[in-house]
Amino acid sequence: MNPERILAIQVTRIGDTLLVVPSLRALAEHFPAAQIDVLGHPQRAEVLQNLPFLHRVGSITKRSAPWRGHTGRAYDLAVVWGQDSALVRYALRQADEVVACTQKDAALNRRLKAAVTLPSDRELPLSHWQLQLLELGLGISTEQRHVEVALSAAEIAWAQDYRRRLAAPGPLVGIVLETFPTSTHRNWPIEHFARCLQLLEEQVAGLQVIVLGQNLAQDKIAVLRQRLGGRLHLGAGLSLRQSMALIAHLDLYLGLDTGPSHIASALPVPSVCLFHCMRRGPLVLSPRYPERLIMIEHPTPSAACSFALDMSAISPEQVFAACWQQLQKYPWPTSC
Repeated sequence: MNPERILAIQVTRIGDTLLVVPSLRALAEHFPAAQIDVLGHPQRAEVLQNLPFLHRVGSITKRSAPWRGHTGRAYDLAVVWGQDSALVRYALRQADEVVACTQKDAALNRRLKAAVTLPSDRELPLSHWQLQLLELGLGISTEQRHVEVALSAAEIAWAQDYRRRLAAPGPLVGIVLETFPTSTHRNWPIEHFARCLQLLEEQVAGLQVIVLGQNLAQDKIAVLRQRLGGRLHLGAGLSLRQSMALIAHLDLYLGLDTGPSHIASALPVPSVCLFHCMRRGPLVLSPRYPERLIMIEHPTPSAACSFALDMSAISPEQVFAACWQQLQKYPWPTSC
């Protein structure tokens, strides 16, 4: 094959969208002359913008797909992750050849260049698991399995100005308090967050904390506000790209198994991330700067783990020690 135009479709959450980056980079390296366009979730695809090996980043949904792509083929090859048949049918209308995950429709599978049945996603790091679609479907692989993001000069300037306006006299710590509603077992108790930050504040003069994310839980914010007062800032209302740029300008990131942690893992920001025993950290994150990341896992062995276990078994003291280690290892700027 020598495709000149390639379409890649991955409609999913922020984390899985970023975890397909190694696959997209592998496509670009294998077909260096090809133009690669990517379609993703309307609220998450922009995490891929500005990557130098992508020509265009757009959006699509399984609901909009049936109404699109009826004017003729625009691509030589399409690659589709997931099992949304509407997206696969769209790809078949748009590309001469399509490689996709095996669908539930046998007739649809027969129309594909390759219908790939992926192995269990519990057995491989998720970036490698997504790469299996290329390895099994096209014989393309890579050892470069880290995620990456690319910020524009304007985004960097915006984040620098945002931080400057906070007038933080000490390090700026960004925290993510919750993961998505279907995975609340990954959430760390707010009292543990508060205690950890209190311990950190006792060691670090001028500590400032910003809570990242949308629809922030006000009861949890109230707990932190009681402990931190005016040193607590809220990042609600920021766009995804603004949040990415701000994470890049933190002195420390503290988060859970959720999308912003994948963003942090693509940036050189010192990070501490907490993981439930149902999904171990090394299987989740594919950091670009592993030396700047500390992963803390629920102490229960995987064989004894269940969704019923909460994250309180990870102590505030343990997380504080990791955060303090990061701040000592990577000293923060004395001024903005």
